[in-house]
Amino acid sequence: MFRFCLVLTAFFSIHTNLAAHTSLTMNQKRVLHRSIKLIDGNVLVTGGVSMLSPFPWPHSSAEIFDVRTQKFIQLPSMNTYHAEHALVTLDDGNILVVSGNQQKTLEIFDVKSRSFHALPPPQIPRAGHTAHVVGNRLFMMGGYQVKLFNNEANPQELIPVKHCEVYDLTSHTSQLIEYPSLFSRLTMHRSLLLPNGSILIIGGIGNRNNIIEWNTQTLEFSLRGTLKIPREDEAVLFLDNTHILISGGTNHEYKTENTLEIFDLNTNESTLLDMKLHEPREDHHMIKLHDGRIILIGGEIHGEPDKILSSVEIVDLNTHKVSFFPELLKGGLSDHEATLLDDGNILVTGGESAQGSIQSRALIIDINLLGY
Repeated sequence: MFRFCLVLTAFFSIHTNLAAHTSLTMNQKRVLHRSIKLIDGNVLVTGGVSMLSPFPWPHSSAEIFDVRTQKFIQLPSMNTYHAEHALVTLDDGNILVVSGNQQKTLEIFDVKSRSFHALPPPQIPRAGHTAHVVGNRLFMMGGYQVKLFNNEANPQELIPVKHCEVYDLTSHTSQLIEYPSLFSRLTMHRSLLLPNGSILIIGGIGNRNNIIEWNTQTLEFSLRGTLKIPREDEAVLFLDNTHILISGGTNHEYKTENTLEIFDLNTNESTLLDMKLHEPREDHHMIKLHDGRIILIGGEIHGEPDKILSSVEIVDLNTHKVSFFPELLKGGLSDHEATLLDDGNILVTGGESAQGSIQSRALIIDINLLGY
């Protein structure tokens, strides 16, 4: 059981082991892409952009990481481009590719034929959103619409979306749901699907303080709790069925956090831990390992410009120990993807380096070589 209420001292250990990963190459440079583990253990990698300046250059390519051969296999292209989109696994193992385009778009990846098929689109386009499937309905929340300009000084405008959308996967019809008074906009947030079928929306611009429950039956929103520290671009995960770990993010004063807190679904209270990360980080990945420890990978520190991080940290909530690997992601990595493989290792794909280059590099982090 997690002893987060009893934490008095956090122990830090610093490691310089750079041999704890294997370097691979994807078929395409990617940032702002998405990845998801398939039912066969392989990993689907979709979309993103291959260039950020002077104009973002999104693409429709996709590939699969084959865990047996340790190689990336190019797939037939998606029907359109997707960047800052969402991937959702259906009960049959197929994958929904949700929005992430200037236009309204939705498609499905068939795991057996390894091909993409367009579905009738939702009502409004969005990117930077989150999405979950409950029963036969797709719930999309937050994000923004992207308006591009032929102007290097101001290449795009991000316009916050003002509605959530509920899409029926059987009838291919949808319903727009206006935002509640609890938030006027919702970007850079995170969300989790609760065991009861409701959706928990955590933090984000327009909602930095709040933990909001969206009842997927009544479609009503309610305030479930408040964060100890306001956050956007944080990372969240379930520790068990009733406890949620929240890490990092940037607060209301635009300072990136190195703090951790745990939200208890039984009491609707959040506890700020005495344990802290070695580096503040936002836009990072956080994954629960098979042994219960938590790994945090890359990200950035908000600033002018942002500082892209080269580090990985492992948090052990039982021993109160934070292990720090300062240069494991040599060159730095943000807006990447990270996926837990069946063997317990981590596949890290793409991202932007500290020098601003978009990566075709992929890494497999060997958890056994990281040690304690």
